[in-house]
Amino acid sequence: MENIVLRKLLIKLGISSNIKGFYYIIKAVNIIKSQEKHIKITDLYRAVSKSCENTPSGIERAIRHAIDKSYKGDNVLKEIYPFKPDNSAFLYDLALNFDIFKENQKERNRNMEKNDVIQFNENHKWRGCLGIITEVKDCGENGIRYMIAVEVPQQGTAYIFVMSTENAIEKIGKAVLVPPEED
Repeated sequence: MENIVLRKLLIKLGISSNIKGFYYIIKAVNIIKSQEKHIKITDLYRAVSKSCENTPSGIERAIRHAIDKSYKGDNVLKEIYPFKPDNSAFLYDLALNFDIFKENQKERNRNMEKNDVIQFNENHKWRGCLGIITEVKDCGENGIRYMIAVEVPQQGTAYIFVMSTENAIEKIGKAVLVPPEED
């Protein structure tokens, strides 16, 4: 598994790249993928610690913290695991059952609706930008057309039309629209 794909997946799972556990998870998954047979979790922590200048228990804590922090948020991880996974289950599932995570994201994208917050992916010229779906239109065999509002600083709102068949957007949450306060 390429590290860039794994990094994107971890971010989608709600694991921030600004915590140590993010990088330890990547190293651990790469070690698991390189092994021909199952490696004990304690040996895995030891292997990661050698290249990260940390103790095995520090590696274990940082990975657990990353999973805990992600699980507390409202994200994909809760849809995959009804209960918070332990480090071993999470790392091995990530390394060996990567398709489960990818399928879950595809399913989330299939069910997009008005007021969903989306991010344009690398298949679109607006890649990286966030937007809100303001209109959904079923175009029959041609797929679904989404109208997405994207705030452009100092210029207002841009409305972009995207077809579901373009595979150019990913759902990342739901917008809660709050009416303005009356004076």
